Amino acid sequence: MRVRRPLFLGVLAAAAVLLVAGCTPSPVEQASLGDATLGLQGASVRLPLSVTCKQGWNVAFGDAHVAQANDGRLAQCFGSFENDFPGLPCTGQRQTFSIVVLNSSPWVFRRGEAAADGVVTVFNEGTGELVDKTIDPQEIEIRSTTTSQLAPAPAAPPSPDPRFFRT
Repeated sequence: MRVRRPLFLGVLAAAAVLLVAGCTPSPVEQASLGDATLGLQGASVRLPLSVTCKQGWNVAFGDAHVAQANDGRLAQCFGSFENDFPGLPCTGQRQTFSIVVLNSSPWVFRRGEAAADGVVTVFNEGTGELVDKTIDPQEIEIRSTTTSQLAPAPAAPPSPDPRFFRT
């Protein structure tokens, strides 16, 4: 009985340490993906990734996956962003990053509903820790860009050269 009690107390203490270590709050308080903008010819989409993380950490990089079903076909793509080492310092406020995801399927993206998921990684320069925050799959809307965003407005036609103008 005497041998079992110290062994039992040792196991109980180890379990308590693991439990406390597992309860450390994540430095990423919030991460989400927003509605996407359709790229040229449906070959890509641009997607905002919003992050709120604790000061003392840096936003290192992020990844996103977008999939859209259309008539039994699945258009999908992956994309990422990365900040120069050691990353962009967290402000404690919401920060937004843009991810261009390039289509990797034979079908184009269209306006409408799609699914997106992702991961954002933060880095602590003091401790060397990298922490991932998974963004669970969520529904997004793919919207088209306005014509003013695609190309500048056409210039006025040039006036005729008077040397060649006959009256």
